[in-house]
Amino acid sequence: RLLHSVDPPLKRGDSFIQNGSTSAVGQSLIQLGRLRGIRSINLIREGGASEDSRRHLEALGADVVTTASEAKRDSAGMPPPRAGFNCVGGDLSAAVAKRLAKNATLVTYGGMSKKPVQIPTPLSIFKGIRATGFWLSGQWYPDSAWEERQEMFEALCGHVARGELEVRTQTFPLEEALRAFTPGEVKPNHKLVLKMN
Repeated sequence: RLLHSVDPPLKRGDSFIQNGSTSAVGQSLIQLGRLRGIRSINLIREGGASEDSRRHLEALGADVVTTASEAKRDSAGMPPPRAGFNCVGGDLSAAVAKRLAKNATLVTYGGMSKKPVQIPTPLSIFKGIRATGFWLSGQWYPDSAWEERQEMFEALCGHVARGELEVRTQTFPLEEALRAFTPGEVKPNHKLVLKMN
């Protein structure tokens, strides 16, 4: 739904920029964007992301994987992003906003840093950058029609069934759930799945 939350909608040949790129949502945005011909600039932590994470995002279809400090250089030659997706806040929300095209939209769907979203004043005045929020379960879902939700689930399930949409997971039996919280047991950048017998 995040890719559909931008008005006017993103189209083939457009691009977006995001922080939180290694998250499950970030990985999904990369893959769903690629399927629609939308290019992505993906910010990862300064010095914090492994080469494995970088390669994994590129294998999913990321066009650019970079840090906030290198984003301008590394994304040269790409169309300026018409949308930015922010799940961190603070300085990283400003880093996303600074790369946006004129009249683009910054969509916030999380606040992992627990810091306010930052949009430098000149971007609002001179570039017309708009900010909005997105909350799937508390905003979109209750306000959407059953048919819209059904269409979304059918599309997503189809992508998963065809191998076009995946998220790294690691499965533990429910009876071994505590093991999942032991340091080193869960692989980096994997989502934990507890399986009930």
